[in-house]
Amino acid sequence: MSFLTFTYLVTGRNQLILIEKLQKAGVNLKKIENIDAKRLKITIDSKDRLKFFAICKNSWYNRLVKVGGFFAPAYKLAKNFYLFIGISLFFAISIYANTLYFQTQFEGDALLFSKQIESTFQQVGIRKFHPFTQAQLDSVKLILERDEKLSFISVTKKGNSAVVYLKQSLTEPTTLPTLNSDFLAPEDMTVLKITVYSGRAIAQPNTFVKKGEIVAKASYLIKDSEVACKLAFTMLSECTFVYEYESAYKIDDSVKNNALTLAKVVLGDYTVRSYNFEIVGIKRVKVILKYEKTFFGG
Repeated sequence: MSFLTFTYLVTGRNQLILIEKLQKAGVNLKKIENIDAKRLKITIDSKDRLKFFAICKNSWYNRLVKVGGFFAPAYKLAKNFYLFIGISLFFAISIYANTLYFQTQFEGDALLFSKQIESTFQQVGIRKFHPFTQAQLDSVKLILERDEKLSFISVTKKGNSAVVYLKQSLTEPTTLPTLNSDFLAPEDMTVLKITVYSGRAIAQPNTFVKKGEIVAKASYLIKDSEVACKLAFTMLSECTFVYEYESAYKIDDSVKNNALTLAKVVLGDYTVRSYNFEIVGIKRVKVILKYEKTFFGG
């Protein structure tokens, strides 16, 4: 009984010369199958692999097509195990590397307050090249919100970066783009935070508004009478994006992960707050993303 054999597809001319060289080298040829003038299959014992490669490497191309023998299942299992370990280590390192803090991206007026922001990062324990979490960034946001000079603050994690967006509290509303009419919701959304500098808010934080409903009005109320004005505001909202994915295979966790990745790519550069799946067929799935979107009055 052969405990472990390897079958190779050998491509090249002068097949008889190859067989003679293998026999002279003491290679145990378990089986030889001629396919055509340039190709044949050769089965050898595992102990003869080095001799086989040494003879074939210069004039004949070879490719492993089968592993046989009593220990073949164990060999395949061990090979797959080491492959699994290698892949697992790669993903583990990639995931860990993605948790490290490298830099801060300042958006809006944030660069003007960079020293204050960096001090707050240190306060909550965020340091360069160390792991950081969205929970820590949420703590940064809460601390910054105590400063009356700052308004409309967003602190989010994007890969290895912390993205800080904020606006200064305005004394002159005209520094913001303005609207001469009411602002209507361009889509179904949940208002997370709204700050109105000129005009008045109709939608309140943490409330759902439908497409076409009034979010903010370009008017003041004076003794129950509306007085028209220019509308200036900032609003952070939660919107919904639906992506339908069709797979070549039955829907499972790996297919869902692929669908989620593609949905995020199609959505673009937005912060995803949550996601869900809806199975619509054996090979079709909908990905429902809840993401943050900023609107400016003007």
